[in-house]
Amino acid sequence: MLYYNISPNLRQNKLVYSLKLNNTKRNVNLEVTLFDKSNPYNLPVKEGKKILYGDLFIPTKITDEVAGIGKIVLDDSLSFFKNHPNFGSVDGNFGVWLKDDDLYKSYGGQSVNLRKFWEAMTKSNNDVELSAFETFTGKWAKDNGFTTVWYDPVNFPLTKETVILKFIKEK
Repeated sequence: MLYYNISPNLRQNKLVYSLKLNNTKRNVNLEVTLFDKSNPYNLPVKEGKKILYGDLFIPTKITDEVAGIGKIVLDDSLSFFKNHPNFGSVDGNFGVWLKDDDLYKSYGGQSVNLRKFWEAMTKSNNDVELSAFETFTGKWAKDNGFTTVWYDPVNFPLTKETVILKFIKEK
């Protein structure tokens, strides 16, 4: 049985999730923050807009037991922010995908989204938008009405080590 608990950090517009699986607390990193222009990572957010940023790391030993945890967390956080309008509207979500041998050791040294993105780039003749929507994050974004991919090739170039983009409703 899967149980999760949400701990809102209202000052930081952050939701922190903990996970219990078969009555055992599991060590996961599941945080979703609604970023505005003044976010701590300098990610590109227009004035007056709010973009979801999910910092979700789920070890393979957990995903081997139960699938869909990332979707549950993102769905729940989107619902939370929509039902608490004092945070502002959700205008999109970030895709921040990294290559990191230590962090993603059990995933071959890179996030699953990063691997899927570059596989799709090869198949799509480097179509960024099409490739972005081939990832888990992109599919979730599209299902939730964020149907445009935005990226900044000057300030956030797409590399084999890092992809930063966002899924938004408008161009």
